[in-house]
Amino acid sequence: MARRKKPVITGAVLNEVAAWQNRPLEAFYPVVFFDVLRVKIRDEGMVRNKAVHIALGIRADGTKEVLGLWIEQNEGDVPPEKNVPILK
Repeated sequence: MARRKKPVITGAVLNEVAAWQNRPLEAFYPVVFFDVLRVKIRDEGMVRNKAVHIALGIRADGTKEVLGLWIEQNEGDVPPEKNVPILK
């Protein structure tokens, strides 16, 4: 990929991520699941195992929605303040 295209693509992706992070959530989810995926992520020039914490909500109509994603070093490392906005 040409070096000139990388900033354009990265900028477009970051705009989409920001819009997703700031989208309105439903007022109520009858069911919320929390799970963790272990993935390899390039971090400071090295490939490391990280834990991607996922919050999945199920709406009253059965539709599933990813409520949030957090990348931490280990399972269980998500500080409570990261979950609080979802649990309000």
